[in-house]
Amino acid sequence: LVGSKPAVINETVEKLHAQFPDIKIIGYRDGYLKTSEEKEALLNDICGKKPDIVFVAMGSPKQELLMEEMQKRHQAIYQGLGGSFDVYTDHVERAPKWWLDHNLEFAYRLIRQPKRVGRQIHLVRFAWWLVIKKFK
Repeated sequence: LVGSKPAVINETVEKLHAQFPDIKIIGYRDGYLKTSEEKEALLNDICGKKPDIVFVAMGSPKQELLMEEMQKRHQAIYQGLGGSFDVYTDHVERAPKWWLDHNLEFAYRLIRQPKRVGRQIHLVRFAWWLVIKKFK
């Protein structure tokens, strides 16, 4: 598991162990890789531990870029989770039911946190493309 703030990733691991007692988490760290040395240490750790699945919750595009580097070094299943650790540990409020029912939680979060738009403009473009395609 890679991502979020140190307190959140620690809480995520604790909650996963409580909810799934047989889960095997072979490594975890926060998503704040401040130096190239920290990133290199993470990549070496992943190569050394050889996980089958790596969950990365750093937001787009950081997580995708990191997963691309990881994949070059160690073949595994990599899944980008965005802010899921924050949601899972109740550090971020989920969208209201209507937004969830319509698979629009990302849009709700963009409205509530406009600073995310710059990072996620490609999601807005994709959503617009889907709407146009649906009504053609």
